[in-house]
Amino acid sequence: MAEPEPTKPRSRLARVGTALAVALTGAGTALAGLSSGQMDLAQYWRSLAAQDQSRAASQWALAGFKRTRAVAVGASARTARAAGAEGALKSADAFRAAAEPVLAGFAVAEPRPDLNKLLADPAVRALFGRPVAPQAAPPAIADAQLNELLAALKAKKPVAEVRALAARVDRETADAAIREIELYAAKYDTDLEPVVTAQHKLDDFVAALDAGADDVANPQGARAATKLLARTRAALDALDERIYEQETRVSQATGDRYEARVFVSDVRVDVHRVKSMYFFYAMILVQAGAGIAALAGDRRAALVVLALAVGLAGIAVGMYTYASANPALPGL
Repeated sequence: MAEPEPTKPRSRLARVGTALAVALTGAGTALAGLSSGQMDLAQYWRSLAAQDQSRAASQWALAGFKRTRAVAVGASARTARAAGAEGALKSADAFRAAAEPVLAGFAVAEPRPDLNKLLADPAVRALFGRPVAPQAAPPAIADAQLNELLAALKAKKPVAEVRALAARVDRETADAAIREIELYAAKYDTDLEPVVTAQHKLDDFVAALDAGADDVANPQGARAATKLLARTRAALDALDERIYEQETRVSQATGDRYEARVFVSDVRVDVHRVKSMYFFYAMILVQAGAGIAALAGDRRAALVVLALAVGLAGIAVGMYTYASANPALPGL
């Protein structure tokens, strides 16, 4: 019985080709993971941009509502003034002089509103004359690049130009601008609360005065109460108009800043999407090198050299992409 021929030892070329194929396959797997991770980051920033777009739309809708309210209460105040309902809140003394004759003929069955207690409230007294609502001018932005982006958005510049400006704005700068105006809006609401409370107290007083005036026993007082109610509400409507106009500006500015951050996030989406594409191309090159190395065997050294060159090219692309903050991709 013939003995089996001994297995021929593998050539050095075959061993190098196999090792190269294994190494390049591992590198390709790593590059595939990096490509997938970059695409996940692109989706993350896309979701943040969508959330900011929703917040911007909400702020603009709120600004539209406040603007509509400002127009409505302003029209009411102007209508009342045209009908002669003016001068009710020129001073606390003038208001007292108009209210006391009505109180003198007040119906016995009705609870008598306390004029002295009302006018002792400093917030109520602040409503007389020309009351000034807390100022609501949106805080200025110090960053010049963010200001350029906001100006481009307001001017409806082309999207490509807006995106180029957004690429120069740091995300942290956009975050700080939004945080600043949100804190300002919260402070404005706090400052406005005493004014609103005083408005309600004054409106409730003149409404009770009108309701309790005795039309039979004191018809002149009843007419005076109705007129005082109309004049007071006209003045309060005029104040509400100014308040709503100021709140409109704050809501518009907040929506604009959210819109700017949408573009800042959207630029990051493209950065990660392009990096994912680069890593994918690098992975294809490396895997192609691994396939060539696996096919080379011990037949041709040129195939091993080609596999090495293709694999190194893929690794170089991957290293460039990993090290680059914003890789350029011509034509995209």
